[in-house]
Amino acid sequence: MIGGDGNDIFGFYGTSRGGTIVDWEGGVDLIDLSRANHVNGFGDVEIDQTSDMTATIRFTSDRCGTVKIEVLSDTSFVLTEESFIL
Repeated sequence: MIGGDGNDIFGFYGTSRGGTIVDWEGGVDLIDLSRANHVNGFGDVEIDQTSDMTATIRFTSDRCGTVKIEVLSDTSFVLTEESFIL
């Protein structure tokens, strides 16, 4: 997924199988999991910050089991609760 310049919202829903965000801008972009089944709060989201410019997010979905989202950036970032719409 590519959001382009400025504030982007990347949405993942109950039927999402995951994906890759390739142009994440930390502190600007958001990941919307508000419609994802079984995500009722930040505690339902697993984040593996694999480097200062990559992260993997996992959550559970009714239809797809574990959903995996890869987040890539060309600048350093840290995913926090403020990075999400829950």
